[in-house]
Amino acid sequence: MASMPPASYAAHDPILDDMTAFGCELKNGFSNHTPMVAEALAAMGESTAASVWFNSRKTTIKLRPTSKQDITIDQWQQALGQGDRFTDWMNFFKAAINKRGWQATAARWVPQLQPGFLSAAGHGAIRTGHAVRALKHQDTIARRRELAYALASWACTYATLRPATNDQEIEYGNYNGQQVLNTLPLLDPTVRKNDGAITTAVAQLRSHGSFFNAVDQLQFGEIKTATAGMAQSAASGDSSRRRSSKRWSDPRQPSRSNSWTQRFP
Repeated sequence: MASMPPASYAAHDPILDDMTAFGCELKNGFSNHTPMVAEALAAMGESTAASVWFNSRKTTIKLRPTSKQDITIDQWQQALGQGDRFTDWMNFFKAAINKRGWQATAARWVPQLQPGFLSAAGHGAIRTGHAVRALKHQDTIARRRELAYALASWACTYATLRPATNDQEIEYGNYNGQQVLNTLPLLDPTVRKNDGAITTAVAQLRSHGSFFNAVDQLQFGEIKTATAGMAQSAASGDSSRRRSSKRWSDPRQPSRSNSWTQRFP
């Protein structure tokens, strides 16, 4: 079997430079895949193909919204999930990266945004993963900016699967993924909705307590697997300082677990 050609990022950064005026959505409301496609093709040694792909779809992307208000470290939770705050979030994360570096910023904010992993059908997290991989290949101004854009897209589309409640922490159980799937209740076919968007299908589950009763039996280790590797790869120092808790916390609800954000932008 032929081996994959070496990574080639020659056209990657110029595409990112051309993307600065655009937001995280297409005009049809779906996610803007351009930066993810560009990085994936670059990693596969097909960077030139990314330029062709981008130029053929440029007119389908929405321009990023104008800035509304600066996001500050003492009120960032209130700005989560506000789609029109993409530019505000972008400026917030650019400032954090400029101050702390991209590794420290990603290592802090990926776990913080993790409860909203399904935001925009997971595209905020996916875009962040691509941005981190590109930066690990080479640290450039364009790639640092793209990480800020990626985290901003995750934050402005932030939505948890579990509805926000006054219960700040949820205890998890001891079952693995297969065990939970075996007991997971199915949604009645007569009430299922799907308009082609993953987010629409998933949103229905918020009103079905039996679904969460089953999911709560999942081991915390299974919950955190998806994004733990991303945060680990972005970390610049000793990972032993990052402790795990067998609890779910919604960052929109103030708690002691979020106290570090008062010190870290």
